[in-house]
Amino acid sequence: MEPNETTPPQNQTLSTDQNMATPSSTPTEPSPKRAFGPTVGVGIIVLIIVLGGLYFWGAELNKRQEGTMMTPEQILSENDPTLNNLKVQSSADTVDAIEADLQATDLSAIDADLDQVDAELQR
Repeated sequence: MEPNETTPPQNQTLSTDQNMATPSSTPTEPSPKRAFGPTVGVGIIVLIIVLGGLYFWGAELNKRQEGTMMTPEQILSENDPTLNNLKVQSSADTVDAIEADLQATDLSAIDADLDQVDAELQR
């Protein structure tokens, strides 16, 4: 050999097998990942359908309730015997006249309307 030629050193090997890392175990198959997107999408759609159903159900209940409620004009035009009795009292301001009006006024059924209001509110 001529002195100008370079030769690879004897202690270096050109094998790539030694430089590559070998796995210590066989590779396992990756576990399948669960897709949460479709599940979340279905959940949102079901929630929207349920909320829409509740909205329309509530609207139907309100329509039914409006038909049974009295307007202020209907209440004022209705004949109220207690109110009629109070209107016929005298306008005198003497003690005897006031006592006579109190004795003539029947207040035993004054809260009968409140029972009806309570019954309507409980429906």
